[in-house]
Amino acid sequence: MPTAHQLPVADRDVLLLSPHLDDAWLSAAALIQSGECEIWTVFAGRPAPAQQTAWDIASGFADSDATMAARLAEDQAAFHGLEHRVRRLPYLDAAYAEPPLRREQAAAVREDLTVWAVEHPHGVIAVPVGAGVHVEQAAWERARERLRQPVAPSEAAAAPATQDPATQDPATQDPGETAPAAADHRHLAGTFVRKAMHADHQRRRRKAQRRGMAANPDHLLVRDAAIAVAGTTSTVDVLAWEDLPYLWHARGAARVPGLERAHGLSAERFEVEVDVAEKFVRLANYASQLEVLDPQRGRLADPAGLPSTETYWMLRRNS
Repeated sequence: MPTAHQLPVADRDVLLLSPHLDDAWLSAAALIQSGECEIWTVFAGRPAPAQQTAWDIASGFADSDATMAARLAEDQAAFHGLEHRVRRLPYLDAAYAEPPLRREQAAAVREDLTVWAVEHPHGVIAVPVGAGVHVEQAAWERARERLRQPVAPSEAAAAPATQDPATQDPATQDPGETAPAAADHRHLAGTFVRKAMHADHQRRRRKAQRRGMAANPDHLLVRDAAIAVAGTTSTVDVLAWEDLPYLWHARGAARVPGLERAHGLSAERFEVEVDVAEKFVRLANYASQLEVLDPQRGRLADPAGLPSTETYWMLRRNS
């Protein structure tokens, strides 16, 4: 069985994007253990003023201030003693951010990654593949996909990546319906349409979650931002890792063919060994999250419940 040292990242700068304060150790421990990456946690910001969500309560906290203070401390403990460069970005978890802010944050993440790509022109950006239960497309989404015209490769490289249509939240998209000189009523109509699309998506997401954990929207935002940035250069590649615990509900392999088709990519799969003992010790620092991430079976609190391998896909542009 290959190890993370045999992933195709030797002699390349690697940026591991962890959407939340726990995802890196949950799903890409082998990459961390290889010593070949820096780590950014994207959604490590605190809302101001503080908010109270169902996730805060489930995690045992009164509000977002208490949640984020504890989670930041957990993350610092999890990386204690390691030499990796760890950076925590100020963006807000989807639970705390309304759609307009989500669109702003998506653009900001792309800008941050663009700067990194310029500074590391032959680098690799490691992101979640988007495992989890499929969110069924609405009829209007299927119609939009059929009507969408093919984009020339040169244009596709310059355009933002299209999100996975099976899991995207339309409220995070900027439909570009209103030019600066457009009438106010068109702007209001566009706002109404976005809100209706968002509500419809949330309804379908709740339905999907009856079958298990749906793909996390923060994971998808990070993944799509990295693919968009990598698409603007011929030398930066994307390494997708399979997200735990979402893979226990729907494997990430189901997402890969869609990514290949949508972005003109070819995927090479790697199954690598992980040091489960170290992974378990590091994960134990995230005490506030482990039970709520797998409440019925508690596999994250038992080293025997952790997979002995992790799955990665190197996503390269078709020549």
